[in-house]
Amino acid sequence: MTHIDEAALATCTLTLNLLTKLKKSGALSESEIAEIFSDSIRQHRAINTHENDAAASFLETARISVEQE
Repeated sequence: MTHIDEAALATCTLTLNLLTKLKKSGALSESEIAEIFSDSIRQHRAINTHENDAAASFLETARISVEQE
């Protein structure tokens, strides 16, 4: 399994935390949050490195977590 480097993990975690707070506050709709996740995942996959694939997988899991809250 490929690991995410520390900078990418920090960025993904920040994204997850911000989107969770924005969803809870009602500042963004669920569809807006889904679009942000989709765009970010697509950008990571487009670069096509093992690290970016790992980051995209992390974001896919994070998206599910945010959607379930």
